[in-house]
Amino acid sequence: MGACRRGGTILEVRIALFLLLVAQAWSAFGQVYSWKEGGATRVSNEPPAWYTSYAPVRGPRVLVTIGSRVVDDTALPMEKRLAMRPKPAKPVTKR
Repeated sequence: MGACRRGGTILEVRIALFLLLVAQAWSAFGQVYSWKEGGATRVSNEPPAWYTSYAPVRGPRVLVTIGSRVVDDTALPMEKRLAMRPKPAKPVTKR
């Protein structure tokens, strides 16, 4: 009976670890856009029509987040906006 309980505990730990990893990975999948519109804050996984990541924005301020990290803020100058972006991963070279 003790061996059965121990196996259940290991399985429970594995399931909990798997769920934790899935939750962390899920939050990194998409960008979340938020802006004020008509006195209300709008939150969407689709950018508003006026948002561009490559040029200054004419319209309400848009915050773009991935997880809890802000990766774009249209209220900032373009140089600072570009500096906030995640750096591309370096390619792995085989030796």
